[in-house]
Amino acid sequence: VEQLSTFYEFFPKSASSPDWLARLYDAAAAQNLNLEQGEYRMVRDRAGRLLRYEINLPVKGGYLQIRKFLSQLLADIPNASLDSVTFQRQKISDAAIESQIKLTLYLGAGK
Repeated sequence: VEQLSTFYEFFPKSASSPDWLARLYDAAAAQNLNLEQGEYRMVRDRAGRLLRYEINLPVKGGYLQIRKFLSQLLADIPNASLDSVTFQRQKISDAAIESQIKLTLYLGAGK
């Protein structure tokens, strides 16, 4: 029981979600990436002790920019998981890559 309590204490409270989103946007700005309008959804786990803030972001930029953004994001936000990333280039001559990034922020259900 004590280990489980310690586990749940790791996660920041849900009221801190604006701070974590600011870190996400700061990581993008550090790589000169503009985050387009994304999809955000809050989901409560069955036990009710964690919230999953599911984020789906379209990102356009260079491959290296996007990789550095993801690395910084995961380093700066320890309660985030990278769920999937897809890369697509319309034409071989295009400098920009279109990417879909799905990630989850895990937050404690308390305030």
